[in-house]
Amino acid sequence: PILELSWDSEVGVGGVKQFRSDGSMLSLCFSRFEIGDRRPHGLFLGGDLPYGDPSRADDHDSSGFGYYDGEDWHHIWCAVDEGFKIFGEKPVSVLPIRWRYLGSKVLKDTEEEVILESDHELVLEKSRIQMKRFVSFRAGEDYFILKVRFTNIGSEPVVYGYSWGDEPWVGHYGASRGDVGWYADGLIKTETFISPVRYKYVGYWDYGNDAAGESHDFSGYANFVEWISPAPSFVFLSNSIERCCNESVPLSSSSDRVISIGWLNQLLLPGESRDYTLAIGMAKLDPQTGMPKKPPVFLSY
Repeated sequence: PILELSWDSEVGVGGVKQFRSDGSMLSLCFSRFEIGDRRPHGLFLGGDLPYGDPSRADDHDSSGFGYYDGEDWHHIWCAVDEGFKIFGEKPVSVLPIRWRYLGSKVLKDTEEEVILESDHELVLEKSRIQMKRFVSFRAGEDYFILKVRFTNIGSEPVVYGYSWGDEPWVGHYGASRGDVGWYADGLIKTETFISPVRYKYVGYWDYGNDAAGESHDFSGYANFVEWISPAPSFVFLSNSIERCCNESVPLSSSSDRVISIGWLNQLLLPGESRDYTLAIGMAKLDPQTGMPKKPPVFLSY
């Protein structure tokens, strides 16, 4: 397998493709999506391959994190929802488009590994936060590593929350139908909180949720996200990114079966930094169990 990078450092948009000898391909797109009528800049997963790219799928299945099996594209992850909230007298919620983009760097670009960095800044009345985002993608792997580093470059302590989540539409873009949760203990069929200490990863499998009255004639593709460090405050699967959880309610939304991961009440003193590291990828089926199996994850950066 070999990697091909297409990245515009000035604008902070682009992606990485991984070509494999069996004719399959993985594609990652960053900041090619809109929030309202504005686009983020930097290493925010989501969006389509550019017009004119022969790999682009008209049905958006190649967008975000897409997998081409040699015949068709399959959607694995979408435009990820990230939130940052500063607490104080008047809490302020920050979407990716609000971060000021300062530029980016290609730290490594070979056929075996691509490492990218994007730099951002947030200035509020009493707070000044720097955010650095790092993506590492290696040939032959079905996942990439995302590291997000927040640094308090202001003069006052900052208390904040950070969240990462997605309604990934595994299998085909635009539809959550068929997506059922999975983790180390089996399937997750209803809205559920997951212990972020007992468990280290979770995902969706486009298999069909019989608790929602679905059959098992979906694509069979699966994704996963692994929280490497630090342990989150919460992890849940739900029918809405806004709320959780009622464990008597099946994961049944036609469009919004979500994964949400959050870190609450994070304190940064002036000059202090904290990293958040995730592995985000595709899980293949284990022929022995018939269930998805998370690949082993290695950190190279």
